[in-house]
Order: sequence, then structure tokens, then C-alpha cells
Amino acid sequence: MKMHGKVNGSAWLPSLLAIVVLTLLLLVVFGATPSEILQMPQAFFNTFKPASAPRTAAADATDSENGSPAPDSSAAATPRPSPTPPPYVFDLKALSSSPSQWPPTVALKADMDFPSIHGDRHATAGTQVKLLSIMGQNLTVEFNGADGIVPADGTDLKERVMAAHAHAAGN
Repeated sequence: MKMHGKVNGSAWLPSLLAIVVLTLLLLVVFGATPSEILQMPQAFFNTFKPASAPRTAAADATDSENGSPAPDSSAAATPRPSPTPPPYVFDLKALSSSPSQWPPTVALKADMDFPSIHGDRHATAGTQVKLLSIMGQNLTVEFNGADGIVPADGTDLKERVMAAHAHAAGN
């Protein structure tokens, strides 16, 4: 069998030199410490490890090796806080495409006249009107059988939607 390299064992020297150069390159380029470089292979193989089964209360109560009670680890183990969802951001355009999330009624922030064939109907600030549609920045609302268009800012739509999301999130 033909062997490549030198017989006296100096053939491994260029390979070792290449490993050292690559290690130094990793240190310089990525700012890795030597210990981080040594942990890289272990971290890679840890990604393929199966998740360990959760321990039961009975397993926690006794030591699995000798059956004796396990040391009290309740002081060391602190419960992790549950992740909180990000706060809801009011988006009128997104809301307009989700009628199921619309409140059935909104309150007017200012007086408004609703023209109708039976004469104008006057609604004062705070009057509840039925929300029919959202188009751009305007709402189509109904008051006593008469429809009208009001800017979304002219109602409490944002406050109602924000309150509904806060209630749904448990706040």
C-alpha cells in the first residue's frame, strides 16, 4: 500500500498548521474565545439530542440512584414567568378587513346630523350608533334608520377595540 507524505512523520505538520490558522481566523473574524471554539462541536451535536422527558413529582421527591429523598431544590428552581404577548397596536386598515372584530356600536365624540328622507336626525356627542362599515379613515354608521359617514377619529372605535383586546388578553 502506497502512503502519501513523509516517512519520518512530518506530514502532519501542514495539517496542524492549517487547523491553527483556521482557529485564529475564527477568533479574529467572529470574536470567538478559545473556549467557545472548543464548545462549537458539542453545541452542534446538542441540537440533535432528543428533548429529555419532564420529571414527575415522584421522581423529584426521591433520588433515582439510591431511593433516598432528593435534596430540596425548591429554593433553586424558580418558576419562569409566562411570556406576555406584545401589546396590541391599533391598525384601522387591518381592522377594516376583519368585521368579526368590529364592535357592534360606537359612540360619537361630537354632535352629528344624519340626513334622511324623513328629515334630519340629530345625534349628540356620546350617542351610540351602529357600525356598518369601515372605508379608509371613515366609518359608515347608522342612527335611527339613517346612515352617515363619520371619521374614525370622531368616534370611540379605537378605545373600544383596544379595550376588547385587553379584555381578551386577560388584562
